[in-house]
Amino acid sequence: MTNRYSLSAVFCFLLLTAVFSDAYAATGAQPVTHRIIVKFKAGPTPSAARDKRHGQILRLGNNLPLRHLRTLGDLSSVYSLGRFQKLDEVKAVAAELMRRDDVEYVEPDLRRYPQFVPNDADYSNQWYLHETAGGINAEPAWDITFGNSSVVIALIDSGILPHNDLVRVLPGYDFIAEDPPPEPDLYFTANDGDGRDEDPSDPGDAVPEDRCDPAGSPAENSTWHGTKLAGIVAAETNNNSGLAGIDQQAWVLPVRALGRCGGYLSDIADAIRWAAGLSVPGVPDNPTPADVINLSLGAAGVCSHTEQQAIDAAVANGTVVVVAAGNEGGFISDSAPANCENVITVTATTRQGAETCYTNIGTGADLAAPGGNSQEDFCTAFPDDQIYML
Repeated sequence: MTNRYSLSAVFCFLLLTAVFSDAYAATGAQPVTHRIIVKFKAGPTPSAARDKRHGQILRLGNNLPLRHLRTLGDLSSVYSLGRFQKLDEVKAVAAELMRRDDVEYVEPDLRRYPQFVPNDADYSNQWYLHETAGGINAEPAWDITFGNSSVVIALIDSGILPHNDLVRVLPGYDFIAEDPPPEPDLYFTANDGDGRDEDPSDPGDAVPEDRCDPAGSPAENSTWHGTKLAGIVAAETNNNSGLAGIDQQAWVLPVRALGRCGGYLSDIADAIRWAAGLSVPGVPDNPTPADVINLSLGAAGVCSHTEQQAIDAAVANGTVVVVAAGNEGGFISDSAPANCENVITVTATTRQGAETCYTNIGTGADLAAPGGNSQEDFCTAFPDDQIYML
C-alpha cells in the first residue's frame, strides 16, 4: 500500500451523489403556495383600464376567485388563490389563466428560504464545502436536505478516535490481523497489541525510518486519516464548534484496515465484504450494512482478484463502492483499486478547480472533486492538516 494515502476527492462526491440525491428523492414533497403572479400583455389597452383590471377579482372557469394583492415593478400582478395549494394545482390555475387573450405569462409565486450556513467555528476555512470554483457548493444542497439518517457510510481506513464533533458513529470493526512481521526489526501493522476485534479505534500509524521496508522507507507521523475522513463526512454541524460535516444525518461505520505501513489487501478485502453486510469467517456479521463504502487508499499495480471479487460481492449486495484515483501522479490504469471494475473512481482537483499535481488521471476516472488548496501546496508540503483537521 502507499504510505501516504492522503485525503482525496472521493468523500465529496460520495456524499453529494450517494447521500444527498437519495435523501432528496425520498422527500418527494411538492412546494406549496397560495399566490400566483400574472403578467398582462402591454399594447393597446389603456393604462387606466389595465389598472382597473389589476384591481379586479379574477375568476376562473370553476369560479375560483383570485384576489389581487399588489402590482410589481414590472407591472405584473400578484394574486391570492385563497388557500395553499400544491405546485401541480397552481400550475393548473396558471394554465387556465394562460387561455386569456390579455395574459402574457403566469407563474407560481413560490417561496425562497435563507441559505443554510453553519455556525461551526472553522466553517469559513472549509472552502471545499462552500466555494463554487473548486468546492462542491454544498449550501444549496443543504437548502434541500441535511441528509438521510438511514444512510450508512463505511470508511475502510485507519480507524477512528473519539471526538466531540463525531456523534453519529456506529460500532465498527478492526480487521487488521496481528501477524508477526517477516523480520524482527519491522513493525506490526496493527499497533494495538491484538488482532481482529470489535474496537476500530486508531492507535496511530507513526513509524521511524526504515521500519516499514527493509530496503528503506521514510519516517512517518501518525496521519489520523480515518478520523479526518469521518469529520469531513459527518462532523456534527451547526454546533458552534469545529468543522461542518457534508451530511448532517448519515451514520459513519468505521472499519479499520490500515495501520502502520499501510494495510494488507486481505484485510481490506474482508473489510469490504463485512462492511457490505456479507459474512466473513471468524467475524460477527455486520448489523448495519453500508449503503456506501469509501476507499481512500491504494497502490500502484493491477486490480487483484481478491479485491475485485470483494468489490463485486459488495456491489451485488447493494453497496456503492467509491475509491480514490490514487496519488501517484500517473494514470488510473496503473493504480488499484482505482482500476478495478464496479467502482466509482474520483480524481482530485485544486481550490481553483484545476487538476492537482498528484492525482492519477486517464481512462477510468468517473468524477473529480476537491482535493487540495493549490498545485503548489500539495506538490511541496502536502499539508493535510491545513484543510482537514477537526
